[in-house]
Amino acid sequence: MGARGWSLLLLGVLGGLALASQTAPSAEPANYIRLATTTSVEDTGLTLAITQVFQASTGLEVRVVAGGTGRTLALGAAGEVDVVLAHDPAQEMEAVAKGGLIERQPLMWNYFVLLGPPQDPAGAGQAPNLVEGFRRVARAGEQGRAVFVSRGDQSGTHGKEQELWRLAGVSAEGRPWLKATGQGMGPTLKIADELGGYVLSVDANVRTFRGKSRLVPLTRPDKRMINRYSVLLANPAHHPHMNQSGARCLVEWLLGPRGQAVIAGFGQPDHPGLFMPVGRASPQKPPRKTGHCQSQ
Repeated sequence: MGARGWSLLLLGVLGGLALASQTAPSAEPANYIRLATTTSVEDTGLTLAITQVFQASTGLEVRVVAGGTGRTLALGAAGEVDVVLAHDPAQEMEAVAKGGLIERQPLMWNYFVLLGPPQDPAGAGQAPNLVEGFRRVARAGEQGRAVFVSRGDQSGTHGKEQELWRLAGVSAEGRPWLKATGQGMGPTLKIADELGGYVLSVDANVRTFRGKSRLVPLTRPDKRMINRYSVLLANPAHHPHMNQSGARCLVEWLLGPRGQAVIAGFGQPDHPGLFMPVGRASPQKPPRKTGHCQSQ
């Protein structure tokens, strides 16, 4: 082979190596943490409050994506994020059982609440409990007097809706009075307000949207309405190039005194108690310490 041939061959090899270096995934973990959170947390501003204090405390960057619990769990199981915040125990435990996520731990809690128009045509506000309230909404819907606006997005709130319909003995799927948005909590509340319909929400969203909606709370908190949030890790055995040390640092910080203090203080003084940390009169077990993050 002549000198020109060797030169062309060398250029081809170098070009191929350069292309491979651009397209192949990096073997090094990212220098930031990827967090997937639910819209019920994101829409209140708690995610921003958490990440700002965490980054100031540790110097670690957090990049956030928000969606329904079904989506956040799928992102974690696929290794597209390192840490997941979710609020549907059944979906969370299923994801852990499948091996896509690990180390599910309780983080915080609040309550679900049924909202409706002030005139309450279904009489849900006079129901003795939330299940009977749902049953009355369905009855009024069949009579053409009510509309229920559903998340319809496999989120934690949507999962709670489905549980309540089952307990009420109602087959709501496909009924003309059930309007599924397929969207997050904020847009769903706006649509319910526009339609004058009923909607299940999280009390934190209700209070942060106060003054922007005509809908009113129709139920009072009880044990059946507890909304539990958990934090989970993507499985490093499945995704060895995830930022495992950063992810564990974020989880430990959230479960430690600094993170729990941010959760407890969020919304003060105008909206106290939007989210209750697991350390305060929690219906869950307290978190276990992991020892992976020293900057607290």
